[in-house]
Amino acid sequence: MEKIKKMIVSFGILFLISVIGEILHEVIPLPVPASVYGLLILFAALVLKWIKLDWVETGADILVTIMPLLFVPSVVKIVTLQELIMDNLIAILVVIVCSSIVVMVVTGKVAQKMIEKMEKKDAS
Repeated sequence: MEKIKKMIVSFGILFLISVIGEILHEVIPLPVPASVYGLLILFAALVLKWIKLDWVETGADILVTIMPLLFVPSVVKIVTLQELIMDNLIAILVVIVCSSIVVMVVTGKVAQKMIEKMEKKDAS
């Protein structure tokens, strides 16, 4: 019974944050998806300790577990757009390769800076 209560609380908090993100998306005239607002709200609430990690961890773990299932509608839609994709395949591949390289470089640089910072901290 305790586990069910924890799941209900966890999903309730995540749902509330999602609803707030949807409201912000409608109110703020920026091209930012509601899910991004929700993630920022959740991040801020966790950092500011308004929400404890234990409160949302159970629901988040379940959502991460079923995440591949949530991509099925997108994949089905892509299959129906096969002709359009094939017409633009080179442009799509260039974007994928370039963006992957940028992500790898930025991630590597950030990791290097963090390692250097930790080494300086340990040395002092």
